Amino acid sequence: MNTDKKRQAWLSAMTQKLRSHFKSVGYEIPANVRVSCGWPSKGGRAAAKRTIGQCWCSSTSEGDVYEIFISPTVADSEKAAEVLAHELCHATVGIPAGHGPKFKKIATAIGLVGAMRATEAGPVFLDFVKPVIAKLGAYPHEVINGTDGSKKQTTRQLKVSCAVDGEYTVRMTQKWLDAHGAPICPCHGEVMEIA
Repeated sequence: MNTDKKRQAWLSAMTQKLRSHFKSVGYEIPANVRVSCGWPSKGGRAAAKRTIGQCWCSSTSEGDVYEIFISPTVADSEKAAEVLAHELCHATVGIPAGHGPKFKKIATAIGLVGAMRATEAGPVFLDFVKPVIAKLGAYPHEVINGTDGSKKQTTRQLKVSCAVDGEYTVRMTQKWLDAHGAPICPCHGEVMEIA
C-alpha cells in the first residue's frame, strides 16, 4: 500500500475509533464525515498562527459530507489524533456553533483541554488515544513545512531616488512609472532614477 493510502487508512481508522470515544460520553459523530490530509483554506502556511485543521460544513460539499482536513504540517501521531478530534467536535455540533458552549461541552467531555480555538490533548484524551496509536501504528506522514524557502516579497513598489545624490527616495508602482514617468526631485529639480 502506498503512503497516501496508508495515511488515508490511518485517518479513517482513527475516525472510527474516535466515534466510539465520542459515543462513550454521549455524542454521535455524523455518519457523513470524510477526513483527508490537506491544506486549510487560509492560515496553512502562516508561521505564527498556523491553521492545523479545518472542518467544512456538509452543505458546502456536493457529496453532502463534512470535509475535514488535517494540515500537512502535522506529522506527530498524537497531534494528528488531537486535531482530528477537535474537527470532529465541529462536525458533531455543527459549524455555526463555532468554539462556543456546545463545542466546549463535547471537547472537554472527550478530554481536550485549553482554549477552545486551539485545544490540546489532556490526560483523558491521551489515555484513550495512546493505545489506539499503538494498535494503528504511527501516523504515516512526513511534515511539509509550508514554505518553499524563498523570501516572501514584501512590496511591489520600486525605489526611485534622486539622480544627483541619491538622498531623496520614494517608492512607486511600475504602473505609475509607466503612465507618468519618474518624478522630479524636489531638492535638485532633476528627474529621479529607478533603483
